Amino acid sequence: MSLYRASGSGIRACPFHTVPPPDEPAPPGIPPDLPSPDEVPPPVEPPEVEMVYRA
Repeated sequence: MSLYRASGSGIRACPFHTVPPPDEPAPPGIPPDLPSPDEVPPPVEPPEVEMVYRA
């Protein structure tokens, strides 16, 4: 089953939203996908390497 196939309904699936929704305007200069500069981003820890590659 494909979600992108519309049979005459006129609905188009847009996976990329370049315009913010009207009820949630994005602040100027800040993309809506990024957190606000007032919030501290969580620390990013590198994943532990558990696999050992042997030649």
